[in-house]
Amino acid sequence: MKFDADEVCIGFENDPIHVFNKGESALHPEHLSKLDGRCNVILLGDHIGDTKMSDGLEHDTILRIGFLNVNVDDRKAEYMDKFDIVLTNDPGMDVIIGILQRLHK
Repeated sequence: MKFDADEVCIGFENDPIHVFNKGESALHPEHLSKLDGRCNVILLGDHIGDTKMSDGLEHDTILRIGFLNVNVDDRKAEYMDKFDIVLTNDPGMDVIIGILQRLHK
């Protein structure tokens, strides 16, 4: 972020990453090159639109994990349809850590 003399934000140094662009297109080339040769994706998101974050990335396997913390009863079916795993009521990162530990064996 760029600030003026009064410490008011007046713009951004680079394009900001936000809910509508957080995908492959938001990655800078030097970061994107680090993905070369990697064929699996674990996508974490708390919004239905986050399921699109991997669009544009070449991958063999993708595991979509959704965090649903608001209106759980009303939105659970929608999240279950879009994510492979849905974690509710802010459970922390134990499930993700467990998955990574199992994959690392």
